[in-house]
Amino acid sequence: MTKGRIRVISRSSGDRTLLQLPQTFAPSTSVIDMAVFGNRLAGVTSDGGFVVWELPEVITDDVPGRILLRVLPSSGPSALRSVKWHPKDPDTLALASDTHIYLINVFEASRMYETVHPSDLDRISQVFTSGSPIAAFDFDVLHYALATISDDSTMTLWSIADSAPFWSYKVKGEDVPSSLNLVDGGIVVGRKNGTIFQLLSYKGKNVLSTVKFVNSNRQEDPDMFGHITYDYRIQTLWVANNRRDSMIALRIGSDGLAPSPVGEDGAKNLFIEQVVEFCGPKPTIHFVILTADLDPTGEEALAACVAAKVPSGELALVAFSVHASGVDQVLIRREWFDSANLGAPAKYPSYIPPSQSIQPQQHQQPVEPRPSRTNQGPVPVQTQHPQVAPAPISQLPIRPRTPPSDEVDSEIVKDEARPTESKGRNTKSRNVGWRDKKDNGKDFVGGNSSGLDTGTMSDSALGALTKEIKKTEDNLHTKIGRMLTKELDKQRK
Repeated sequence: MTKGRIRVISRSSGDRTLLQLPQTFAPSTSVIDMAVFGNRLAGVTSDGGFVVWELPEVITDDVPGRILLRVLPSSGPSALRSVKWHPKDPDTLALASDTHIYLINVFEASRMYETVHPSDLDRISQVFTSGSPIAAFDFDVLHYALATISDDSTMTLWSIADSAPFWSYKVKGEDVPSSLNLVDGGIVVGRKNGTIFQLLSYKGKNVLSTVKFVNSNRQEDPDMFGHITYDYRIQTLWVANNRRDSMIALRIGSDGLAPSPVGEDGAKNLFIEQVVEFCGPKPTIHFVILTADLDPTGEEALAACVAAKVPSGELALVAFSVHASGVDQVLIRREWFDSANLGAPAKYPSYIPPSQSIQPQQHQQPVEPRPSRTNQGPVPVQTQHPQVAPAPISQLPIRPRTPPSDEVDSEIVKDEARPTESKGRNTKSRNVGWRDKKDNGKDFVGGNSSGLDTGTMSDSALGALTKEIKKTEDNLHTKIGRMLTKELDKQRK
């Protein structure tokens, strides 16, 4: 809140208390970044300082918070910018300045100091020094490491044991990086204030999938931004965009290949398997989620169901959405989430693989599918037998691999309208779309793909014959598409 205040609200009782910065900070100072673990809250201030509070385990009205540690304000490159708590350790957190990451054990540091001068940070922390300004960072718990990405898009993995980098690569992409999130077997790089997200495999050098949010009402929207959080239980990235009153689920899939101990990437090949949108109360500025780590026994999920007056059960999402007028709790039941993911492909327009005998007019009409949206009930699933339903885009067996990141970037520059399809289609459909565009360009240069000059059709018999041929071709390709779908279903089963 303004004037350096932090409002703390009990999720179970609704009791409220207020934290305020100590008097060592100016009255105009505010908290610009926060991290929470259990009953400990860490905040970075607008003047480059830092404070850690410890609260009682049960929040009651106006209960005071105890300051464990504070770092005095600082300016210039040494000023602190962001904080993240270790996902598994309540005593460990990391602070970032422009060029340094400070790994601090809060318990040990608070025993030695309560107030720390910025020049003494080296004494109470493990320091990682970057050669260029740090844009974002995250913990790599599995490999006991830290991951950072700098303003020049250089991603670096640091060994905590050695305080030294063990892998580094410059990731190609549009605009300046804004976030970094580690997911199962991969890394997600956010760019352009969280409106572009790139998915890479762990230690991978190629961008495997890209999701881009654009405002169709404007040519460029510099005020649009997004926020992202990963839930490992359901392998899903939850995205909130400030221009949408919704929570957007990007479900991550993999090809099932085992990690290679000596390979360049050393991880699975990942892709965005499904995109589903769940409508919410208001456009979200920021949000946090409860996962199995924070709620191992499901008590918080049960309390959320009781508070929302809905039957108890497994939840895919318990989120707290911050918007312009307050905070809302958002629940998405697991059956709603599963139904929406299963029903989404049936809502896509039917698609027939391109062939030399198909006339280019079939692909000239652009169709923008509407993403699936769910409010307080499951999305109805199409009941048609999968053998007779139109083949979903995500099930085509001839999907080409995503091109390297430099090819993706050049393709986006050529066609600005392309990223809008990321709202309702997964990465596979985008790859097929790029191939359609290239095939169509060839058809337009070479004329009608069937080889017939329709401008010279003055004879009614010839016109009827042409229609019959086209109808036969359409039926043939539809049957071929169904046969391929059946065969793919058999192979997958």
